[in-house]
Amino acid sequence: MTNKDRVHAVTVAGYPGDLAALATEVGRLRYDALAVFLDELSKELARQADGDRQRNRVVLAGRLEELAAQVEQNSVATHEIWRLCRKHVPHELKQTPEVKVSRAADAS
Repeated sequence: MTNKDRVHAVTVAGYPGDLAALATEVGRLRYDALAVFLDELSKELARQADGDRQRNRVVLAGRLEELAAQVEQNSVATHEIWRLCRKHVPHELKQTPEVKVSRAADAS
C-alpha cells in the first residue's frame, strides 16, 4: 500500500464506544496513567511530524511538532498533578502500582 492509499482511522479499532466515550474513559484514568498516555501520544505525534518532514511537508510537520510539544507539556503538568494527589490514594497504590512516566518524570 502506498502512502496515498492509506486512510486515517476515525475510530479506535477494538474500542466499542464513540470518541466522546473514549475521551471520558481516558479522562478517568488515574493521573499517573493519564500522564503516561499523554507522553505516548506526544511521541506518536512527533513520529508523525518526522514522517511528514521527510516527505517535505514542512508546514504540516511544524504544526505537528508544536502539537507534540504541547501534549508533552500536558503530560508533565498531569504528572505534577499526580504528585499532588498521590498521597490521597494510598489504597489504590496498594492494589495497582504507580505507572511510571518516561519523559515527564525526568522533568520533575
